[in-house]
Amino acid sequence: MPALTDRRPFLIRGADLVAFLKERRAEKRQRCGPRQIYCLKCRKPRTPAEETADYEPIDPNRGTLVGICPVCEALIRRFVSKARLPALAREFDLKFTHHQESLMDTATPGTSCHFHSKD
Repeated sequence: MPALTDRRPFLIRGADLVAFLKERRAEKRQRCGPRQIYCLKCRKPRTPAEETADYEPIDPNRGTLVGICPVCEALIRRFVSKARLPALAREFDLKFTHHQESLMDTATPGTSCHFHSKD
């Protein structure tokens, strides 16, 4: 990386630094292939254990694929579009999970809580 070294502190041009950082990031980048999800713990693309993944919807148009890393057994996740589900079903043994509604998600919260004070 070119630097101005005739005086201290050494100076590096911003454009040179940006180009250097982009090149370094591109060298380290690992693309996931088919049937792979990136494991943050291993820092490598991995095929989920038994090629099984759960689809958890986030909103009507997208969701998350969740699997288990076969090496470190951590949960691995990948955001996906709902439109890609038919293609993903051919790559993974997909299971669909639904969010269980919490009290905050319901239109009419339950009021059957009873607090008893001991006097």
